[in-house]
Amino acid sequence: MTDVAPIAHGSKGPAVRDVQARLRSLGYGLGDEAGQAVFGPLTAQAVAAFRASARLGPGSEVDRDTWTALVDATFILGDRILYLRMPHFHGHDVHTLQTALATLGFSCVADGIFGVGTEGALREFQHNAGLGADGIAGDSTFSAIQRLRYAWEGKEGPVPPSPREAR
Repeated sequence: MTDVAPIAHGSKGPAVRDVQARLRSLGYGLGDEAGQAVFGPLTAQAVAAFRASARLGPGSEVDRDTWTALVDATFILGDRILYLRMPHFHGHDVHTLQTALATLGFSCVADGIFGVGTEGALREFQHNAGLGADGIAGDSTFSAIQRLRYAWEGKEGPVPPSPREAR
């Protein structure tokens, strides 16, 4: 969406349909506008609510930052292969992976950014699970994490100590 006009009230077409589908998958109600590919007042309200929850500032249009946040928020674990790269992967799927790793006892901060710490925790998990410890979250890693879902889903990992406690 670089150098492209924002998607806003009155817009029509596949881009609007995609925005609406992502908003609905996140639980935002769109009433009669759902899937109609027309950016009406209910879509505008949902975008404004999403922007507020994502701390993107006020507004009801889908600009580049809003689109990026919306896409990131709708990735689920297993949608894509995750590995250390530049720029780093980020999104809901990364956060879920990090939460699972941390809850399972691997040193990982759930910040939604796949950085060096996440790769290290992932390698450790893979080694412990008897997988190739390559730091790449692909099908075999996702399967192993899903098999342990009962142990991590709905729970939070250990809270890292504050700088004062770490001394």
